[in-house]
Amino acid sequence: MRCTCYCTASSFDIPRLFQYAQSLSSSQLFRDVVHAQPKEGDRFRGELFYFSYGAVVCWGFTEEEEKEVLRGLKGFEKEPFPKPELDEFTYTYGDTTKIEEDEIFLHNKSTLTKLAIAHGIAQSVKLSTFEELIQKTISHTRNIPVELAKRGKIPLSRREISRKMGEIFLERSFINLHSEVLDVPEFFWDYPELEPFYRRTAHYLDVSKRQKFSINA
Repeated sequence: MRCTCYCTASSFDIPRLFQYAQSLSSSQLFRDVVHAQPKEGDRFRGELFYFSYGAVVCWGFTEEEEKEVLRGLKGFEKEPFPKPELDEFTYTYGDTTKIEEDEIFLHNKSTLTKLAIAHGIAQSVKLSTFEELIQKTISHTRNIPVELAKRGKIPLSRREISRKMGEIFLERSFINLHSEVLDVPEFFWDYPELEPFYRRTAHYLDVSKRQKFSINA
C-alpha cells in the first residue's frame, strides 16, 4: 500500500481545514494536526494527516485519490508552492514497526502509530522545501566568487549586489523563522510512548543532520 507526503504550501488554515474535514469524513484534531478518514459507502478508505506547516501525509490511497485530496486543499493553503514537494513509501503490517528501503512496517493498525511516523515524514518533506530554497540561492550566486577570482571584480552594479544580498538575507531569515517546525512535536508530550516511532523515522530520513546543514548554510 502507498504512503505519501506532499508539502504544497507554507502553511494550512487548520481551523477552516478541520471544519472542511468534518463535513466530508470522520475527523479529529491532534494539537495542530488534522486527522481525517474519508468514507466510501460503509467503509473508511485510507487516513490523512494535515500538518499546519503545509504538509499532508496520505496512508492507503491511490495516486488518483491523492490528486483529489490535493485539489480539495487549494482553498486552505497559505502561500502555495508552484509544485508540491513529494516523498513516497510503501507500507505493510508485521511484527515490529520499522522502515527499511522506503518500506514502512507497522506492528498495528493504530491511527496514533501512523501519526507518530507521519510527523517524521512530514518534517522531512518540509525540510526538502528549505533545501530546495538553499540550492536555488547557491545556483543564483555561484558565479559571483568565480568572476571575482577570474577578473578581480564582480560584473554587477551596487544596486544588483545589494538586491542579491537582500534576497539571501530574506531566504535565510525565512528558514530560521520556520525551523521550529522541525523540533520534536508537542504531540509527544501527550503520547510519550509513541516518540520512539517518530525518532526512528526522523533518523532514517536524516532530519537532524539535514536540519543543521539548512540552518548553517
